[in-house]
Amino acid sequence: MRRGLGAAVGVLSLFVAPRAALADGQEYHEAVPVPYVPPNLTVPFEYGHAAAWVEDRTGPVYRMTLGVLPGYLFGRLSVHAALQLHYRNPDWDGGFGGRVTFLVAPLFGGLVPLRLLAETTYLPVGRGVFAAGGVAFGLGNLIGLSLLAGDDSDRRAKFVGVRLAFELSALGDPVGAITRFVPSQSAPRR
Repeated sequence: MRRGLGAAVGVLSLFVAPRAALADGQEYHEAVPVPYVPPNLTVPFEYGHAAAWVEDRTGPVYRMTLGVLPGYLFGRLSVHAALQLHYRNPDWDGGFGGRVTFLVAPLFGGLVPLRLLAETTYLPVGRGVFAAGGVAFGLGNLIGLSLLAGDDSDRRAKFVGVRLAFELSALGDPVGAITRFVPSQSAPRR
């Protein structure tokens, strides 16, 4: 019995002993899947609030914006189509137009990109145009915060607002979206 127990412990120790993870004498290399979303495609969903000062009213009125801005990144420049829904107290309005952003500087090692933006949207119900400009920053491409100021042509209103954006195309690779502007270099070869 002792001999059988000793043999069982010996065989078990062969299976438990650490060994190098080599296959046929070569190192193991993991296959990296190709992303299914083009890396320069961007589809932010945006939600924002603003205070607007209308010419014929006293005090600011509330304004809310929901939008999807599909676009493409060309290095530091990005171009977007703007598809939006606006609540401009007391009415709702749609909106379609465009936005251009320019990456001024990637701050904190590239984790916080600082951008300038300009946007123009046609409002079909009010038959007007609003133009806005501002600054945007965020956590890579994943989440962004925009501070905007602009003008409505149909109501003769000036507004100041803030918008929060979430990158829908980053759902498959949130870490890649955060580190998009972080400088990278290849691993040293041995």
